[in-house]
Amino acid sequence: MSKQSQKNVWTVLKSFNKFEYTLLKHSINFRDKLEVCIKDGKLTKEYVCKYFEIKPQQYNNFCIGAFDYDMGHIAKLNNLAWEQYMNDEMKPFQLTK
Repeated sequence: MSKQSQKNVWTVLKSFNKFEYTLLKHSINFRDKLEVCIKDGKLTKEYVCKYFEIKPQQYNNFCIGAFDYDMGHIAKLNNLAWEQYMNDEMKPFQLTK
């Protein structure tokens, strides 16, 4: 990142009030968790759109954190992450035929 880019980011961050900063933080956390779920679960765009009940046109903004997430989205993401975690944890205990 160039010095000018850093200064631009710092200028934006300095302009935020506490609410705006909190919103940004939660959006970034959501985006990061979603990215891990998509990667680890090998989820398709179609699956993500259907699971989170978003339009395909909203997919890119949804995945980069530029979206107005609601509690339903947060709950679904937490559930998805938990399911993936449990699937990974249970693999050693699964019986093979």
